[in-house]
Amino acid sequence: MIVGGCFGLLYADRLSKKYESTTARIEDIQIKYKYAQNSKRKTKFYRVWISYQVDGIPYKTSLGHYQSSWETGNSIKIDYDPQDPAKVTTIGGNRLICKLLIGIGLVTLVLLYGFTKLINKMYKGNFWKQASY
Repeated sequence: MIVGGCFGLLYADRLSKKYESTTARIEDIQIKYKYAQNSKRKTKFYRVWISYQVDGIPYKTSLGHYQSSWETGNSIKIDYDPQDPAKVTTIGGNRLICKLLIGIGLVTLVLLYGFTKLINKMYKGNFWKQASY
């Protein structure tokens, strides 16, 4: 998780140097359900339609992700490729996900370290001797 988060941050930084920012308007948020193969379990996902302008040319596209704070009519910051303005992303959202991955990875490491110390103490017999009455 930590390594993946770090690579994600590096990728987001590289994109931020290549892409330019503008403001988009959320036109519609569609809720879709998808069934897993060979299963009756359905997964909910969102398709967020946005509109924006680059050099006076209007664009309308969907984003590949959704944030619960978004509502139809809201304005959001997006980043687009100047060579192909139809290619958009929200680099800030990507950075947040990467930072969460790094944080979860660090917490997991700390917990695993503490757990291995506890197991090691129990294995050597010191734990039960100290806990006896």
